Amino acid sequence: MSTISRLFTKTATVATPTATTSTDAEGVPTTTMASATVACHTQPYTAKADEQVLGQELAQRAIRAWFPEGTTITARSIVTIGDDDYEVHGDPKVWDVGSPEDHVAALLVRVER
Repeated sequence: MSTISRLFTKTATVATPTATTSTDAEGVPTTTMASATVACHTQPYTAKADEQVLGQELAQRAIRAWFPEGTTITARSIVTIGDDDYEVHGDPKVWDVGSPEDHVAALLVRVER
């Protein structure tokens, strides 16, 4: 087992829009979502320099998350971890260098309810 996979102790549901659309009962177009349950690792988002990029309000609700290699996640995905929903901020980064440490990293911002 790789070092990074040992960190994947949480479970996330990643819902990503597909290219398929449908209509609801009233004929309004809706986006079809593909969902997958995957392991993940999260850490608080605490970098002061990055706070200037996101702004203080978003930075306070942000976390960094790592997912196993091959996880489908885009800037339009919604990620649920525990009772919290997160939007993906920016494009996730695929770390694929052909090692057991390959993974997908994303910056997530908790959706306020």
